Order: sequence, then structure tokens, then C-alpha cells
Amino acid sequence: MARRGSLAASLCNRLIRLAAALVPTPQRDTFRREWEAELAYAFDPEPPRRAPGAGGRLRLVYRAAGALADALLLRAREFTVDSIVRDLRLAVRSFTRRPAFAALALVTIALGIGANTAIFTVVDAVLLRPLPYPDPDRLVAVYEQDQERGWDRVPASAEDFLSWREEARAFDALTAGQGSSYALTDGEGAPEQVPGMAVTADFFRVFGVEPAIGRPFTDEANEPGAAPRVVLSHGLWVRRYGSDPALVGRTIRIGGEPVEVAAVMPEGFQFPSQAQLWTPLQFSQAQLDDRNWHFLTIIGRLGGEVSVEGARAEMRALAARLAEAWPESNTGWGADVRPLHGEMTQSVSGMLWVLLGAVGFVLLIACANVANLLLVRAAGRTREMSLRAALGAGKTRLVRQLLTESVVLSLGGAILGVLLAGWALDALLAMGPLTVPGGGDISIDLPVLGVTALAALVTGLVFGAAPAVALWRSDLQTSLREGGRSRTAAGGHRLRSLLVVSELALALVLVTGAGLMLQTVQGLLAVDVGVGVENRLVAQFSLPVASYPGPEEQVRFYDELLESVEAIPGVEAAGLNPWVPPTGGPQIHVRIEGVHDAWTMDLPVARLRPVSAGYFELMEIDLLRGRVLTGDDRAGAPRAVVVDQAFVDVHYPGQDPLGQFIRTLDDEPREIVGVVANVANAGLGNASQPSVYLPVRQSMFGNGQTLIVKTAGDPTGAIRAVREVVNRLDPDLPLTGLSTLEDRVAASVSQPRFNALLLGLFAVLALVLAAVGIYGVMAFTVSERTPEIGLRMALGASAASVRGMVVRRAVVLAGAGVGLGVLSSIGLTRLMESLLFGVEPGDPRTLAAVSALLFGVALVASYLPARRASRLDPVGALREE
Repeated sequence: MARRGSLAASLCNRLIRLAAALVPTPQRDTFRREWEAELAYAFDPEPPRRAPGAGGRLRLVYRAAGALADALLLRAREFTVDSIVRDLRLAVRSFTRRPAFAALALVTIALGIGANTAIFTVVDAVLLRPLPYPDPDRLVAVYEQDQERGWDRVPASAEDFLSWREEARAFDALTAGQGSSYALTDGEGAPEQVPGMAVTADFFRVFGVEPAIGRPFTDEANEPGAAPRVVLSHGLWVRRYGSDPALVGRTIRIGGEPVEVAAVMPEGFQFPSQAQLWTPLQFSQAQLDDRNWHFLTIIGRLGGEVSVEGARAEMRALAARLAEAWPESNTGWGADVRPLHGEMTQSVSGMLWVLLGAVGFVLLIACANVANLLLVRAAGRTREMSLRAALGAGKTRLVRQLLTESVVLSLGGAILGVLLAGWALDALLAMGPLTVPGGGDISIDLPVLGVTALAALVTGLVFGAAPAVALWRSDLQTSLREGGRSRTAAGGHRLRSLLVVSELALALVLVTGAGLMLQTVQGLLAVDVGVGVENRLVAQFSLPVASYPGPEEQVRFYDELLESVEAIPGVEAAGLNPWVPPTGGPQIHVRIEGVHDAWTMDLPVARLRPVSAGYFELMEIDLLRGRVLTGDDRAGAPRAVVVDQAFVDVHYPGQDPLGQFIRTLDDEPREIVGVVANVANAGLGNASQPSVYLPVRQSMFGNGQTLIVKTAGDPTGAIRAVREVVNRLDPDLPLTGLSTLEDRVAASVSQPRFNALLLGLFAVLALVLAAVGIYGVMAFTVSERTPEIGLRMALGASAASVRGMVVRRAVVLAGAGVGLGVLSSIGLTRLMESLLFGVEPGDPRTLAAVSALLFGVALVASYLPARRASRLDPVGALREE
């Protein structure tokens, strides 16, 4: 019994000691004495009382456990509004005494949090924010898949879409659309070309959005021959038509034809990106007869509880049934269903996540920098902390004050960072190709501010933990006896060194990523486009069907246009090609005579290029064999075609293709009369794909064209004259995209250039912060070792040896940081592999150059502390000790 009582008493005492550790220091001794006295009384075995029995001992243990609750209550009472205000006041007062330190810390935090806020704002708007439609997670994109060629995102044919819409049960609604460009030629303003989409009547039901004014068109509007109607975007209605509500029901002129305005969509509705109007999609008989004609964008709204996986399974089964029913056109073809939001952002999502990771690294470097600053500051406050401890402040109270100061710094830096982010975001959007899926703007809103506030709080606790841990481990009583001049423990040195090494490693990863993206841009710009780009002006236009219903009218306009433009002073030549390099253009099936007997889906494909006579001379494309297309290749003459070397390599390896015949969209045999050199026809950085060049006079494949003008000097000087020529020939024909070909080629790499610019800015910021970090550590090391350095110099050490001692320390830290950074870069840059061109992740030359740069930065940052150390007065340094 006595042993059980002693065990219970021991357990109770341990609980009391644990609870006492939680009690604020001024009340701790009283708390412990009261509880120990109560337990001693309860367990006293002397008469006239009896020792407690088993049940009593359990109740006493339970009572002792209650001391923990009392301790927590006493601790919680510390956190009153008054105490928090007092802590904040002390924190602000401590910073006002050291304004230089506070300013440096605030700027460092502001840079880190500002960069994160700006990039997170973009990521939130583009990737995280749901599409601005009802139940956006139910919207999906539906594709056909060419399983033999491995093409995953192929537009659908008209008949396949109609079969899907009739047989698929996974969707509440399914709509099809075809992107187009429309010429507004009414009297409300100058002729204007605007992007839009021809859609089926279910389009607006799929997106679950009703017009703000009017009613959307019905299924009857999709019937061939139905009266033309249009639905306008809110932006176009406001900008061009002055928000006139009476516009609905009236007619406007599109492409020279009167079209009734059926409705105006609400503000913010947009699909696809930049679309400003929607017209009824009417299938031609040729489109309905040809299942090989893939041109439709398909969007669906999932029904009921159907998942994306369930819809995908049904569509693949349906594609298999269509392949059985239509083996000539659908064999080897499948279907796929994907969430619409991911499809709308897949081109930018990878880079945005990389940028978010990059600014996260910047914030970590900033945290390490501020943590080092606070450690240095804490070392200088040893006497202050020792005195406060001697006056009754416990370590818990002191740690709380340090963390309060850190959070105050972080929140102050966050406020500055948000202001900086607002300016940076404006600059970012001005120079970057960023759009929000479904419309909307990119701005700092309440959710972003909430995330920023949370990041600031966590950041303050992270960099404030370093001095707090150092204080908790220190011996304040010993420091007080030594007069507050205690030296930093080895653990403090190691922590500061570790922080600097981490900064350098993170900076090396960022600079390596920036270097790889810079090489990517350089590699893309170095790609030979295959055409002459200097002194060339390009402009796009689309001939309205109402004014140019057939090939004769179109050819007549083309001839007059080229003749008039070539007569402009300073113009050397002019030509036509709807898809000027490096633009890709459509791929069409090609039948090679003697090889393919019928039109099937396994026919080879080639890039289509309907061009004018003289185009190859105009663009300086080398003729390899045969002849180029001339003015004699007109309607009624033998049909001719010129192919490129890529076409020959694939279809006539080791043969002479001249005199051979192929068939294209018009199914007429065309003789290959020439072979020209390859050009960039699938974008810079992609291999040139087989191309066929048809005479524009023999191939009317659409009304859209691009005018190319070669000038003797600066091509921008001819813009006004070209506009005047077009306006004289057709006042209702708008020109769009007027720019130099050099600018267009440069614009084709705008996304990689934007990526490289941002990563480069973050890398420079990381380098500056890392340099400040290593400078601070070396300066503090010199300050702390001043007596030692003075003694060395008094004993005969030279200034060069003292400088070498400091620099060697910096080199060691830089070596550790570079080594860790190289290992990290080899792994992390693989996440950028899909963004790179002409350079591999972990490129040795890039890593070597960046490592040398980091070593150079470390040496420069350590130079000033090293020089200061070498100029110390030995006598003055020894007196400090």
C-alpha cells in the first residue's frame, strides 16, 4: 500500500512540475508551492488522518492533472488586449531605435511578399479561380483522337458531332462551334474585323448563361438558308453601339450583309478567348458529306451525376461504334473528354506554377536574410534580455516578445509588398500574354489579400523562430555576470552559416532556371525561318461573301490589290499567303497518285499554302528543282502545285517528284512542278512539316488572306499608303494585324521571352538578397572576432592574411551553397523540360557559368568586411576586449 501511495505521489508531483512550467514566471513559484502543499497534506500518513485508499489516490491524481488546466488558464490570461498592445508598442519602439535595421528588414520582406502576391494574383485568376459560368466543373471539352498518328486533341467533323449529340447520354447539352473573324461594316464606325464564333443553338445553354437583352437564336437558325442573326458581346455592344438597348431586333452589317441582332450577352461572358460575337453555325452539304473534315470545337455540359471518366468511357464506346459503321473515315479514331478549365489554361499552367515556385524561393531567401539580421540583432541585445530576465521576465515572455517583433516586421513588409505588387502586376500585365479563361480581369482581391496576410504571419513566425530558439537555448544569467558581452555559441554560428548556404543554393536554382529560359529564347530567335523577314509588312483581311461570292470576284480583287500596292513608291513587291511563316496553317489530307486510290483517314497530311504568283521570290524561298508558281497558273490552265523538301523526303524518298500528281481538297489532280526549301511552318522550335503550295488563282479555300509587302526601306512607312489603297478598292474592307514580319516572328516567342524576363528578374532579386546575406554574416563575423583579429595583427599577421581569412570563410560558405544548389538544380530544372528549346535541364555549361557567378557574388560581398578587418587598429581592437 505504501508503495502504491508513493507511486501516486510521484505521478502527482510530476504533473505539478509540468503544469508549473506553463505558468507565467511571476506566478510560477506561488503556483507550485500551493499545489505541492495540497498534495503533501493529502498524502501525509501521520495521525490523526489516514493515508488515502486506492480510490482516493486516483482522485488525487485526477486532481493533480487539473493543475494543467489551471496553468493553461493563467497562461491564457497573459494574452489580453492590453498585453498584446503592450507587446506591439515595445516592438515598434525597438524598431524606431534601430531605423536602418528596420528599413532593411522591411524592404527585404516587401520584395519577397510583393513578388509572391503579384504572381499568386495571376495564378489565382488564371488557374485557381473557377470559370465564370454556373457549375463550371460540369463543363468539358470533347475531342476526336487520331490513334494512329497519336493526335489527342483533334476537332470533330460535322457528322461525328451530330452522331454524338444524338446518341450520347452523358451530357445535358452538347454544342459545336467554329472560330471565325467578322467584318463589321455598318455605319456605326469604321470597318472593323472582330473575332467571333459560329455556334449551334445549344451553345448558350451549355454555358448556362442567358442574354442580358434579347433571346439567343434557336435550332431553326442553324438550318441552311435561315435568316442570319447575331448575338453581341457586352463589350462590343458598349464600345461600338453605345449601349443602345434598342439595337436588339435591328440589323447591322457584317461582311456587307444585313444581320439581325438577336441578343446581347451579359458583361464578362466570353468564349472563346477574345470572342466578341456569335452567329448560327450552318453546315454546308460538303461538310456533312465529309467525315474527314475536322473543324469543330465541341463543348459539353455533363448531366446528373456523370463524371468526366464516365463521359469519356461512353464517348470512346460511341467512337468504336462509329468506326464500325463508317470504317473508311472513322477506323483508328477515338474520342476524349477533358475538363474545360484545364483545356483553357494548359498552355500557360506549367510556366505559371514554375513562376510561383520561383517567387516562393525568393520569399525563402528573404526569410533567411531577415532571420540572419534578427540573429545579429539578438546577439547585440544580450544585455537587454539578461536584465529583463533578472527583473522577472521568463524565457517564454521574452520569446513571445521576439516573435511579436518578427510578426510586426512581417506585417509591415506585407503592407509595403502589396503596394509593390500592385505596381508590379500592372507592369506584368502590360508586357505579358496573359488572359483569364472565360473573361474577367486580373487584380488583387480579398482572397489574394487573405493569402498574403497568412503568408506574412507564417513568414514572421518562420524568420522569427531563429532568434527565439537562440534565446531559449542561451544562459542569460551567465551573460549578465559577464556584463552582456557573451560570445555567440557555436550553434548560433552554424545556424547563420546554414541560412546563408540555403540562400545561395536557392539563388543558384533560380539563376539556373533563368539561364535555361534565356538560352531557350536565344535558340528560338536563332532558328532559320526559311524566308526573308527584313523590310516586309504584313496585313490580314477577309473578303465578305456578299461582295465576293465566287473565285472570279476574289481573283479580280487580288489582282487589283497587288497591282496597286506594288505601284506605291518604295514598294518592291507584294504577294498573298493566308498563313505567313512561322504560322502553322491548316493540315489537309493529300492523295498521291499511284499510291492512294481513295479518300481515307489514313492518308498523309500536309500544310496548305495558297499563294500568289511571285510569292517565292518575294519571300526569298530557295527553289531546289523545277519552277515556281507564276501568273500563268490561273483558272483554266493545268493545275499545278509546288511542294517543299520535307514533302519530298516523306513521300518521294530517293525519287524525282517532278511530273508526279497529287490531289488535295478539290480532288483534282495537280502536277508537281517544283520543289522549294523548307520554311518554319509549325512555329519556331518545331520541325518543318510537309507543305503544298497552290496557286491562289486555282484554289479558293476560304476568304481570309494575308498581304505581304516588301519595301526598299522601313516597312512601317508604307502602312498609311497600303490602308489608302485598300480603302479605295473597298471602303468596307478592314485591315487587321498590320505589322512588320520581323515583329510577327518576334511575337511568336513572346511567351518564352516573357518567362525568361520574369525568371531573370527573380534571379537578380535572389542574387541581391544572397549577396546581402553573405555580406551580413561576414560583417558580423568580423565584428564579433574583432579582438581576435586585433591580437593576430598585434602578433604580426599581415593585412593580406586577415583578408584571406575572411574571404576563405566566404568561399567555404559559397562552396557549400553552390554544391547544394547544383544538386537541387539538376532535379528541379527537370520540371521545366517542356518549356525549354535547344538546351537540356541540368545543362553543364549553364550550371558551371551560374556557379562561377555565385562564387563571384560571394567574393564581392565578402570584400568590404575583409577590407574592414584588414584595416583594424590592433590596439583599439584589444581595448574592446
